[in-house]
Amino acid sequence: MKRLMTIVGAAALVCVLAAIPAVAKTPGTNGQIAFTRYDSATGEPHTLIANPDGTHQQELSLPFPGDNPTWSPGGTKLFVNVFRPEAPVRPATVNPDGSSFTVLDVPELPGDTDMACRAWSPDSTKLLCEVTNFFGNTELDGVYTIRSSDGGGLTRLTTNPYPPEGDFGGGDIPGDYSPDGSKFVFMRAKPGAGPVPDRSQSGALFIENSDGTGLHQITPYGLANSHDNGVARWSPNGNEILFAGIHERFNGGTLYVVHTDGTGLRAIPLKTGGSFSLAFTPGWSPDGTKMIFSLFTAKGPRTSDENIYTANADGSGLFQVTSGFGFDFADWGTHPLTP
Repeated sequence: MKRLMTIVGAAALVCVLAAIPAVAKTPGTNGQIAFTRYDSATGEPHTLIANPDGTHQQELSLPFPGDNPTWSPGGTKLFVNVFRPEAPVRPATVNPDGSSFTVLDVPELPGDTDMACRAWSPDSTKLLCEVTNFFGNTELDGVYTIRSSDGGGLTRLTTNPYPPEGDFGGGDIPGDYSPDGSKFVFMRAKPGAGPVPDRSQSGALFIENSDGTGLHQITPYGLANSHDNGVARWSPNGNEILFAGIHERFNGGTLYVVHTDGTGLRAIPLKTGGSFSLAFTPGWSPDGTKMIFSLFTAKGPRTSDENIYTANADGSGLFQVTSGFGFDFADWGTHPLTP
């Protein structure tokens, strides 16, 4: 009987292990950050990496300008969305020292269609991306995945049922994978929805399985910021989604978290000294104890700044990382700090 129970127990363990994804993103050590700085004269984006306290800033020398730098789960690579002359927007992968720069051309997409990526899969083999056509042909707009190695394997995951208005585009913007890679979160825009009547698009957050099935809405329309490219980030422990939202009281932006089943929605207070401010493009530190985000702050009449900040997960401990204007979209990775 003891031998039989051992065999049964071993078989049950095999079944449990088989149900666990082969690779899962787990909370990691807080390493360097990557972020975008826009040139005030030309508007051209530059990609920089630094320690999370803002020291040891280093600009990557890239063949083309790019934005939205995002660390791979292991901290060994970044992707950026690059802008090439007379060519569509495409993701490119690069090492933290600027070497091995590779544009992923995505040959299955038409030449007039842009693709911007937002997240790595936990095993680093795929990128979660947005396809947009700003020339009126929106039938391909939606969330897709591609292989991070060569840009192949184009797979469509979403189609927004609401036709876009104006020049916003297709209105499905990917956010992030769950830590185990089984699901992803994205924002869907709906024309005319939400509490602000003069906005052409208002957003809601949805979760789907990583194969595009099991659509589930987790926030009401009108709360998620439709124009925030950071959209939504899954917490390293898998319990919450962090996103930038519209604050009804002053038409500004603030940060929110919501549980993955749609419960527990709450705003995160940021003590900015009473100045008018807009928080956007948020993300988590690898260990989940802190946040990183861009913050627009009014300093006085016709005076403002836009910089990268960090804070504790509850909004306390606000810390300014960069100084100046035009700093945007920071991502916090596990790449070792520069001593």
